Amino acid sequence: MGSIGSVTRVVRPLHWVKNLLVLGAPVAAGTITETDIFLKAFLSMILFTLASSAVYVFNDMRDREFDALHPTKSLRPLVLGQISQQMALWIGFCCFSVSLIGGLSYNFSIGIILLIYFGLNIAYSLYAKNIPFIELFFVAAGFSLRSITGGIATDTHLTLSYVSVVSLSSLCLVSCKRFSELSGHERHDFRPVLNSYSKGSLFAVVAASIAGSILMYSIWVFQNQTTNNLLSSISLGIFSAALLRFGYLAKSGSCENPIQVLFSDRLLNFLLILWACIYVGAVYG
Repeated sequence: MGSIGSVTRVVRPLHWVKNLLVLGAPVAAGTITETDIFLKAFLSMILFTLASSAVYVFNDMRDREFDALHPTKSLRPLVLGQISQQMALWIGFCCFSVSLIGGLSYNFSIGIILLIYFGLNIAYSLYAKNIPFIELFFVAAGFSLRSITGGIATDTHLTLSYVSVVSLSSLCLVSCKRFSELSGHERHDFRPVLNSYSKGSLFAVVAASIAGSILMYSIWVFQNQTTNNLLSSISLGIFSAALLRFGYLAKSGSCENPIQVLFSDRLLNFLLILWACIYVGAVYG
């Protein structure tokens, strides 16, 4: 049956932090402090957390043989046999069913987005993950869907620049991860698509996504006439520094697990916390 710890690990709670993006649109719009808006955004975040957990389980089931070839992924519960395939299937099915039924019942549009998210990840796992560069966009699209979900759930207007910032920043994180995987291992049996990349081509994606993120962020904050211009300008500088720090860590091969890096790198921690404080001040001050 598997221990409670193994069951918890298979749904990857550390990765749930990604779903905070669902709160992004109402936070940026300055409406998250309204009770009804917060509840709508929070419920949508819970539904997306269940959906993402179902995807993690499905991916672990699908990639078990490849994960066994990786030094850290080989410690996942399914690879170690701490959870059976049947148990994992049941956990994934429950997460999938609750999120989809809850999404369709609560807000039909949210349910459709969750269906798109599921379909996107199934297509990625079965086919797209083997196509160089295209696979990067598939992964980044999952982050974009999170930000869109928050906007739709709370009836918050989503600007092209906001969605672009999220999408390009996500592409940066994914390409940094791939660059670190490519440079950190001599053999890439655990992710065959890495054999189709070169360090130069991947870092070009990293550089382009950083430049694009900074450009779109500047457009996003300065087209918003309701925020404090001085604090918005400062937040742009901090946001840029955080992305450049991430690019530097990728260059040194330290970004194989971006979520872990977000929690463990002290300078990046400081920049992200400072950015959050400054931006919240710009919106709510």
